[in-house]
Amino acid sequence: MALNYIEPKNLKYVIENNVEFTIFNFSQLSDYLKILDKSFENRVLKIHIKVNSGMNRLGFNENEILELIEKIKKHEINSKNNKLEIISIFSHISDAENQIETEKQVEKYENILKIFDKNNVKYQYKHLQASPLLFKYGQKYNYDFARVGMALYGMEPLSYDVGLLDVITVKSQIINIRNVKKNDKISYGSKGIVNRDSKIGIVSIGYAHGFQKQIENSEEAYVLINEKKAKIVGEICMDMIFIDLTDIENVEVNDEVVIIGSQKNVENEITEKITLRQVAKWAGTIQDDVLTKFSGIKKQ
Repeated sequence: MALNYIEPKNLKYVIENNVEFTIFNFSQLSDYLKILDKSFENRVLKIHIKVNSGMNRLGFNENEILELIEKIKKHEINSKNNKLEIISIFSHISDAENQIETEKQVEKYENILKIFDKNNVKYQYKHLQASPLLFKYGQKYNYDFARVGMALYGMEPLSYDVGLLDVITVKSQIINIRNVKKNDKISYGSKGIVNRDSKIGIVSIGYAHGFQKQIENSEEAYVLINEKKAKIVGEICMDMIFIDLTDIENVEVNDEVVIIGSQKNVENEITEKITLRQVAKWAGTIQDDVLTKFSGIKKQ
């Protein structure tokens, strides 16, 4: 199931490979049906209809549903034996921790489903829950299935922890170690002035890899090395960061540096860890943003 937009130029490939995709406005529906009827005969096109229950991003509004049903039925009559099979009708909750707003959206979603049902439109599934709604309310708003995205990656979907296990690890290594005198500068600009004689490590990761540059503004940000916290100092570079190793012993070039994840001691016990939520806080953003920025990292 493709949840997002598919450009019309790619639709033929999608249809040929039996990909189920989402319809969320009339212009998209019109474009897709033209391509379907121009390029195919006797084809069953499996679609998911997204409806707008209050987020106002994608999806048909409640007052558009009758027109949508009419267009679908009209196509059934006029097409070259091409059929639309509605697999599901779904929506998305904008603020799961706001119970009043959530109840309004659920009610709107239910009203939209009733319009489809009253007009004898066949569909297989209903789904509304993403990770936040599922973990906030459990089975209360359970339909046929839930779209657990962020929870699969161990990201906490609510403002409080629900006990998910971390599954994301980002690591790098020390590529250089320098002794820097008190009041000397490190990195670009004027942020990185050391206030004591320091041992500075250079780590092979930067904003080009997805390590967010905003983290340089946090006084709390650190990485893990030799089971110790090493503070991030100076401006973050395109492919390198600076860390303070002054109080950490026995650090050498090529030693492992944990950006997100944990380190264990010789007894295989976790001594320290850095979570996505922590990194998001340092960067002034959300966990999803942190994770997707790292998606460009390739094994080297």
